[in-house]
Order: sequence, then C-alpha cells, then structure tokens
Amino acid sequence: MIQRGIGSIRAFDDSVGAGFAYLGDSRWFVPFLVVVSCLLIGAATPFDDVLREDSYNYLKSAMEIRSGNWIISETQPMGWPVFLATVLFVLQIDSVFGGMLIARLLSIGITACTLIPLAAISRSMVGGAGLVLVGVCYALNPVIWFIGRSGRAEALFLCLATLSLYAFIARPGRIGNTLAAAGIAALAFHVRPHGLFLLAAILVTLAVYWWRDGRSYLKRMLSAVPGPDAPSSGNSRFGIDRTCTSPP
Repeated sequence: MIQRGIGSIRAFDDSVGAGFAYLGDSRWFVPFLVVVSCLLIGAATPFDDVLREDSYNYLKSAMEIRSGNWIISETQPMGWPVFLATVLFVLQIDSVFGGMLIARLLSIGITACTLIPLAAISRSMVGGAGLVLVGVCYALNPVIWFIGRSGRAEALFLCLATLSLYAFIARPGRIGNTLAAAGIAALAFHVRPHGLFLLAAILVTLAVYWWRDGRSYLKRMLSAVPGPDAPSSGNSRFGIDRTCTSPP
C-alpha cells in the first residue's frame, strides 16, 4: 500500500510538472501574466493620493527638464527624470497632477513588462515549468507591487537590469551580446547607481571567458607545433607530401 501511495504521488508530480511545462511553453502565458501583473499592481496603487518624497522629487526634475531647464541634480540620477520628461513631452502634459498619473502608469507598465525578459531567462535556465513558478511568484510578490506603484526609478532600473542579464546569458562570451549587456547596464547606472555593480560584474565575467578561451586556444596552437625530435610528415593538411628524398 505504501508503494502504491508513493507511485500515486509520483504520478501526480509528473502530471503537475507536465501541466506547468505546457503552460510555460504556451505563447499566451507570458502576455497573460503581464496583464495580470498590471491589474494587480494597478489595484494596489493609490491613484487618488499625491506622490511624495523621492517620487515627487523625480517628477519635479522631470517637469523642469520638460520645460527646458536641464539642471543636473546632485542627489539623484537623471535617467528616470529624463525618460519621464520625454514621455510628458510626447503626450504634451504640463500639469503636475497629470505627471503624477503618467509616472504611476509608466511605473506599473514597466514593472509588469519586466516579466518578458525574466520569462526568457527562466525558460532558458529551468524550462517551461520553472518559468511558470518564477512568473507567478513575480506577479504575486508584494515587493514588486510596491515598486510598480511607487512611480520611482526602481521600476525602470529593474527592467534594464533584467534586460542586461538576458542579453548577457543568451550567448555567454559573444562580443555582440556582451556589448549589448554592458550598454544596457550603463543605462541602468544612469537610473540607479547600483547599475555600476552590474556593469562591473558583466565586464569581469567577460574577462574570465576571454582568459579561459584564450588559454585553450593557445594550448591548441602549441600542441600543433611539432617538437625538434618529431619526424617530418610533410604538409599533410593539404594532402601534399613535401618530404625530401635523395636521388638513387
């Protein structure tokens, strides 16, 4: 009876894992999760309340940039205010209350859309079943709700950091992917100073890859060079025997 129960549990685990894998491989799961995340963060956002403290300071800097006053702040990075000012300029919004609404909507949308690169990372590392677990945990995380509702720079920084990580691990060691990851990390640095650590980690990892690949390439070159006591075999690479023989 115990063995039958263990077999039933294993069969249930296999069926659940297969169901999660099916959901994770579905093309509609990630967009559905993005919409659900938007709704959950939006439900937790107090739209009738004004922005305060850092959120308001970011918006005030954005409104100054929107009006043409490019004042470099000494207390906060300018990535989020410049991005917010660009959106305000495109939408032709001049009021502070309209800017508060746009700041919150942008923060909600960016936080939810971070699920897209996060899903790509999860699928490549843990498969479709792991993608479901990671995506659901992200969408239901109260900390993510707080980031999305705040209207501050953390939402954009989280998105850029996740994009940078995805660009780097998609093809580790490839110069194009590494440059893209480093460029995105540099943008994240202008949003939050923590992006400097991300950029440093990418460059150090790239140096390790190059050092390892360079050593293996050097070993292959050295092993291909014949020693002084090695018999001459001609140019066998091209199928031509250049071994010198004396005439009879």
